[in-house]
Amino acid sequence: MLTKTSFNKIFADTIIGGGFFEGDDYYRRYRDRYFNTLRYIERTSGLARGLRVLDVGSGQFACLLQELADAKPVILDVDDAIAEAVSAREIPFVCHSLAADSDPPLDRASFDVIIMAEVVEHLPTPPYQSLERLRPLLSADGSLFVTTPNVARPRNIAKLLVHGGFHQHWEVPDPPRPLGHVREYSLDETTWQCRRAGYTRVTGDLVQLSMGASSLGAKAWRYACAPLRLYPKLRDSIIVRAQP
Repeated sequence: MLTKTSFNKIFADTIIGGGFFEGDDYYRRYRDRYFNTLRYIERTSGLARGLRVLDVGSGQFACLLQELADAKPVILDVDDAIAEAVSAREIPFVCHSLAADSDPPLDRASFDVIIMAEVVEHLPTPPYQSLERLRPLLSADGSLFVTTPNVARPRNIAKLLVHGGFHQHWEVPDPPRPLGHVREYSLDETTWQCRRAGYTRVTGDLVQLSMGASSLGAKAWRYACAPLRLYPKLRDSIIVRAQP
């Protein structure tokens, strides 16, 4: 069973100082999001030893599960910025854009779990197109886990009222470059995208994966809004499990 004590130690040894894209302060702030995501995966599908894992667009989950569950991870990302950070861990890295008109160069049915954490909101194309390219990579009883911000979270409602919007401009970058949140989704929209991609067993939850924030003001806002999250549709995060 995943415990906070064992997770925190491995997170500190593996992710902090690991040379990842966002920087150490980011990972310290949002450490609880990684823990709660893994706890959800453990609770719904298990974290068996030797799990075959594809980490899409992150790399941190691959490193964590390599240590926590002796997993056999692979990382898939749109650019190779994190390839150096994981090279010492001998984790295979595949540079490929799921928004491109081609399938990722990976074997069919080669993964028990695919984690696509905080990615779909950055895609400049409908998520089902990318999710469909991942489906053949899952084993028959494998699971894809998608996490993404909830479009109806209090932060977005406030920004919509004050600024008239909260998304960045929706564009297809050329050449490829990082995009912000070009589109956020509701739980119904996220599960629909998975079903549209051909997954037959799809379940999802509105959850609070993290209480981290980028500033003291943002943290105060997050805690001030805590009573609102008793109403599930105002929680900050969506997590969906999709199976072939």
